[in-house]
Amino acid sequence: MKSPVTSGVVYEQMGGELPANILTWHDVSPHRVWVHSRLTEDGHKPLSIEFQWIGDSAEVPSIADEEIEARLFLAKVKIGQSVDTEINASTLRAVSLGQILDNHATMVTKRKLRNSDDSRTKLRVAGRFEIETFSESDLDGQPMALATTQLNRIVLRASSSDSLLIAKVYSEQTESGNKRPAKSTANLLHIETAMVYVAVRTARKNGWLSSEGTGVSGGRLTDSGHREFVSISGDKLISNYLSQFTERRK
Repeated sequence: MKSPVTSGVVYEQMGGELPANILTWHDVSPHRVWVHSRLTEDGHKPLSIEFQWIGDSAEVPSIADEEIEARLFLAKVKIGQSVDTEINASTLRAVSLGQILDNHATMVTKRKLRNSDDSRTKLRVAGRFEIETFSESDLDGQPMALATTQLNRIVLRASSSDSLLIAKVYSEQTESGNKRPAKSTANLLHIETAMVYVAVRTARKNGWLSSEGTGVSGGRLTDSGHREFVSISGDKLISNYLSQFTERRK
């Protein structure tokens, strides 16, 4: 039986005036849905919706004052003209949520695999955060400018060590929540998907990669796989390989 829906509304104190931004939350286990509306000439119009995972515990987690203050501040600085809003019940049907989550997982994986000393893909550093942007070709694995000559280019082959490198990227995709780890791994490494399948089979045969079950995609490096990856300086090898596919950003 689902937990009862719990909801609430929060806004800044504005004296006798209507608040410019109003937030409501709606707990529908296991999610909390936040809706932000902004004041227009025609009243408050929805500007954004956020889905937050809160778990399926019988005890619904409370909302800290710090989170409320942060959300109210974000509501004030959030861009968008709510007078033109088209957010309604059919909005999410037009959004490919699965593709967005896969792209998110790929960007997380790219960051995890990036050498911390490699600043070639860094777009901007401001204060306490970094910003890195991606084009559609970055996520779809379209050809990018090679930073090396064809003669010096590093090529992944069907060797055991290269299979382990591919399996490492495949594992990172899985851990980041990607539901299509083979395709995303191929895109990120600029190789054929068939090569990823071969590498995954090799890694599993050597006991380096786990299996999620028959016919189920995904897998994580085993303890043996981690040890072997470290022994071949896998982080450095992957970083050197990925550095070939560089799109200079300014």
